[in-house]
Amino acid sequence: TISQPYTVAYQTELLEIQKGDKVLEIGTGSGYQASVLAEMGADVFTIERHQPLHEETKMLIQFLKLNNRIHQHYG
Repeated sequence: TISQPYTVAYQTELLEIQKGDKVLEIGTGSGYQASVLAEMGADVFTIERHQPLHEETKMLIQFLKLNNRIHQHYG
């Protein structure tokens, strides 16, 4: 599932992300939060336990050309 955009925006605002910050995300899901954080300049390390979701999101992140800032793991 995906959180409401307002929820993602509020959580992201509370993090006060600075360019170059490192973020650990547990549960990649659709990759939406990771993508927002990466666009803000964070290096995101994210893990997903559902392999089909991990594979689908991996392709999306590559398509968006964010794979240099989002480091995905399955486990």
